[in-house]
Amino acid sequence: CVNGCKAYSPINIPYFSLLSEVLNSTYEKHVLFAFSSPTIHNVFAVNGFSSSLWDSRKEEKNNFNDFLGISEANFGGNKANYFIQKTIEQNEKIDESGIVSSTVTISYVNKSNDWPGGDYKNYLRIILPLGAKLLSVLVDGEKRNIAPAITDPLIYEKELFRVSETLEVETTEEIGKTVFGFLVEVPAKSKKTVAISYLLPKKFLLEESLFFYNHKIFKQPGTENDSFKFSLLYPARLKVLNATYGVEKKENKVVFETTLLQDTEFSIDFSKK
Repeated sequence: CVNGCKAYSPINIPYFSLLSEVLNSTYEKHVLFAFSSPTIHNVFAVNGFSSSLWDSRKEEKNNFNDFLGISEANFGGNKANYFIQKTIEQNEKIDESGIVSSTVTISYVNKSNDWPGGDYKNYLRIILPLGAKLLSVLVDGEKRNIAPAITDPLIYEKELFRVSETLEVETTEEIGKTVFGFLVEVPAKSKKTVAISYLLPKKFLLEESLFFYNHKIFKQPGTENDSFKFSLLYPARLKVLNATYGVEKKENKVVFETTLLQDTEFSIDFSKK
């Protein structure tokens, strides 16, 4: 130790505090684990201690398994993401035929100015159940024209290639999930709202006497405690029998609110009235 600073000897290290911080960082996905052994790695993945999209839920007739993940990458060559405040809101609806539609709204506030902040050039990916169908993307309330993303370098590296004014959306499948990705830019000292609407691939079987809704929200590793709000509207002929703690029941609607410190999961059991 130099300049008179105090060094901890092995005897004076606060091991319990250190262990507590390591555990908190692990649960909040600031510390990740990866192993060459698939058996060991899967034990950590199933407990949410990795960046894997592991989903062990079973697909059954009366079960409706929902999923939402938001993954972002800063392509701006700066540290603007450190200055970004983000809130996430998801509003879903079950119509009278059992079709489920959803809108995910992400609100950004870029509080940065000069370096190391600046414009937030973000490649945003929305991770959804396999087979989800994208309906629309609104940026600051304005509906954008959508086109498939051009990902072939033989095309976009041509001398006469021009970037389209439409919003290019890349659609991929990863580990049993459908992923929609596109660029979003939030200039320094500004706000921006992005709303993504889509249809879920599975219907609610409303003719059944009982059915079960389960939602899993994937937290991107390294992110802080983003605010998350959820609501689900359902037909008046249904009723909620049971729900996870924190899910609030209202007339033909359930709501849930949390901060995404870690992967989050909740369930709602429905029946006919």
